[in-house]
Amino acid sequence: MKSLKKAVSAVLALVLALSLAACGWGKEDGSFGMGQKEGEGQTSSEAGNRGSAGTKEASGEKAGSDEGQPSDKDAGTSQPKDGVVHIKTARQLVEFADTINNGEDKALSAVLDEDIDMSSVCGASLGSWIPIKGMTGDFDGGGHTISNLYCVQEKSAAMFVEHKGSVKNLTLMNAVIESTGGSAAGLVISLSGGGAIENCQVSGSIKGYSRAGGIVTDTYKETIVLKCVNEARVEGGHMEGTKYKGNAAGIASWPRMGGQIQECVNRGEIIGAGYDAGGIVGSCEEGIILIEDCVNEGDVHGGYRAGGIAGLTGENTVTNRCVNKGRVYEAKIVGGIVGACNHVILNCANHGNLEVADTEEYFGVGIFGISKESLNGMVNCYSTGSVTCGKNANVAVFGYSGSAMCMNLYSYGNVTINADKGLLPKDCGLWNVWAREGCVITPEGFDQKNIQIEYFRAEADFSGGAVLEELNSAVESFNNDKFEDLQDAASFAKKFKGQGEFELSKWVAGPDGLPQFEWE
Repeated sequence: MKSLKKAVSAVLALVLALSLAACGWGKEDGSFGMGQKEGEGQTSSEAGNRGSAGTKEASGEKAGSDEGQPSDKDAGTSQPKDGVVHIKTARQLVEFADTINNGEDKALSAVLDEDIDMSSVCGASLGSWIPIKGMTGDFDGGGHTISNLYCVQEKSAAMFVEHKGSVKNLTLMNAVIESTGGSAAGLVISLSGGGAIENCQVSGSIKGYSRAGGIVTDTYKETIVLKCVNEARVEGGHMEGTKYKGNAAGIASWPRMGGQIQECVNRGEIIGAGYDAGGIVGSCEEGIILIEDCVNEGDVHGGYRAGGIAGLTGENTVTNRCVNKGRVYEAKIVGGIVGACNHVILNCANHGNLEVADTEEYFGVGIFGISKESLNGMVNCYSTGSVTCGKNANVAVFGYSGSAMCMNLYSYGNVTINADKGLLPKDCGLWNVWAREGCVITPEGFDQKNIQIEYFRAEADFSGGAVLEELNSAVESFNNDKFEDLQDAASFAKKFKGQGEFELSKWVAGPDGLPQFEWE
C-alpha cells in the first residue's frame, strides 16, 4: 500500500496538471447534476439546544433525579493538567462538554481512561446529549468505548459539531443520533482546520433530515478520515416537492475542498432519501479529494444517485483501490463503485448486485457495473455482481459516458434487461474491455442489435487465464511507460500517467479462477 504522503502528492500532481476533458453537472431538475451547494440543509454552525449536556432541562426536571441517577463514582470533576483532561465517567464527559461549549477553553484536549455508559445522563426520558461545539484540541478515546449516547436535536446532532483537532481511538456503541431539521453524524458534523478522525468505530442508528454520515458529515480542506468503521444504520436526505435535498454515507457524507478518506469500512445499511447515497461517501464536491483503500459491505439504496463507494465524485476526486460488496438499488442512477463520476476510478472491484426499478425516466446502471457516468476515465476495474434493470432503464454496460476513456475492465455477472433500450455503447473510448459471453438476459423478442458482440469473451477465457493475461499485459505496459503497447488507449494513458504517481494493480487468479487484484 502506498504511503499517505505519496497518495496525497499524487492527487496534488493530478489537479495541477489536469487537462483531461471535464464538465460539471449542476441541476436539481432531474438532469445530471453535481448536487446542490450548501444551503439545502443545516450547517455545522448550528448546534441545537444550549443547556448542560445530558440533563433533564428539556422536560424541566433536575439532572440526576429519579431513575438513572449517577453512582458515587460519578461525583467530582477531572481537572485539566497541561491542557489535557482525563475522563473516567459520564458526568465528567458532560462537564468537559460544558467547559468547551461555554467557551472557557476550546483548546483543551481530552483522554478517556475508562469505558463510559451514557445512559445515566442522556436518553429518551433524560434528555439529549448536547454536542461539543468548536473544540480545537484533540479527543483520544484511548481504545475505550462510549455506549448509549443519545442525541436528538433539531439542527446538528453528533458527539461533536465544529471540530478542528483530532478524534481517535474511540468506539461509539449503540448510539441514537437524529437531527429533525439539519445534519447528523456519529462523531463529527464539520471537520476542518487540518483535523483528523482516526481509528474510530460507530454502531447504532444515525438519521439526518439534510445530511447523515456514519462518522462525519462535512470534511473541509486538508482533513483526513483514516481507518474508521461504521456499523450504524444511516439515513439522510429528503425531498422538497420534486427536488432532492441532502445525502447519506457510511463514512463521510460531504467531503469538499480537499482531504482524504482512507482505509475505511462501512458495514451499516445506507438509506438515501436525497441526492446521493454511498457506502463510504455521499457527495464529493470541489477540491482535491482522495478515496482510497476503502470497503463497503452494507446495502445502499434510495435517492437520486447511489453507489457502493460514493453517490457522486467531483471533478478532482480520485477513487483508488476500493471494493464494494453491498447491494445497490432503488435509486435512479446506480453504480457498483460510484453512481456518477466526474473524474477517475481506478483499481476498483464491485461484487455487489445492482438494481434499477421500473422508471418513466431514462436512467440506469453504468459501465461494467462500475459507474453510470464517468467524465474522464475508468481504469483497471471489474465487476462480478449482477445487474438488473427495469422498464425504460438505460443499461449502458459498455459505454455511454461522455469523454471518458475506459480501459482494462471486465464484467462477469448476469445483466438482466427488462427494458426496451438495451445496451448503448457510445460517447467514450473503450480498450481492453470484456464481458462474459451469455451474461445478457433479455425478454423474448428483445432487439439486441445494439449489443456489440466483439466485447464478449467465452466463460473459459475468464476462468482459464486468457483474460487475466491480457489484463496484466496492459498493467505492465502502463506501469512501465510502454504506451505504444496500449494502442487506442496510448494517448489517454500517457497523459493520465503524467499527472500523478499512478500505478495499476496487478491481477491474479482467484479461488474460482476469475481475475482479481493481488491485494484482495
